Amino acid sequence: MRITSVNAAVTGGGAERVSRSLHEEYLARGHESWLLVGNRNAECASTLEIPNERYRNPWARSVRRVAAAASRRNNVDGDAWWYTDRALRAAAQPLRYSRVARGHEDFDHPATPHLLGLTPQPPELLHLHNLHGSYFDIRALPALADAVPTVMTMHDAWFLTGHCAHPFECNGWLSGCETCPHLDRYVPLYADESAANFALKRQVLRDSRVAIATPSRWLMDMVERTGVLG
Repeated sequence: MRITSVNAAVTGGGAERVSRSLHEEYLARGHESWLLVGNRNAECASTLEIPNERYRNPWARSVRRVAAAASRRNNVDGDAWWYTDRALRAAAQPLRYSRVARGHEDFDHPATPHLLGLTPQPPELLHLHNLHGSYFDIRALPALADAVPTVMTMHDAWFLTGHCAHPFECNGWLSGCETCPHLDRYVPLYADESAANFALKRQVLRDSRVAIATPSRWLMDMVERTGVLG
């Protein structure tokens, strides 16, 4: 079988370990497996970095290259190169960064609709892991799931909330995250547009023919309480 797995990075926390170990097991069992990541931060067989920069417009690509050079020169947050990097990124894509500043999560990642064409052969199964990490456009999920059978392993509750990976004692995810009292929780927001983020995610889940898996009964209980499983 041809299997494409998607995650934010090769190494990191539990989601990275799970996605990498599953990918390596697929290879060991003779499947044609590829791991697509937002950040290829380590070597791993049959791993590709998702080329979002390739699909940006020429202006954004050129300015962001200069920003990347500034980023490599900064030694500490808040120095001149740090501010230069941030200013250039905002100048490259002003609408994108103004939305982020207003509290919208960043889904401007134009390679996502092209995921199925990034490997030598289109996959027969798409296995999604963590989709937060500023690399994946969830708005493309319904079309991807229509094109190929898709499984999404939710390693945390991010897709069920207005931004946070774990709501802890907050039950806002049950009522729409109208006003978020914890904007600094991972994944943090600059301002409170958690209700809009929540509404978009919920609509995407309802529109997508995706099988959902979780590593715990607790998290699957959360999924079931949302009603997105139909």
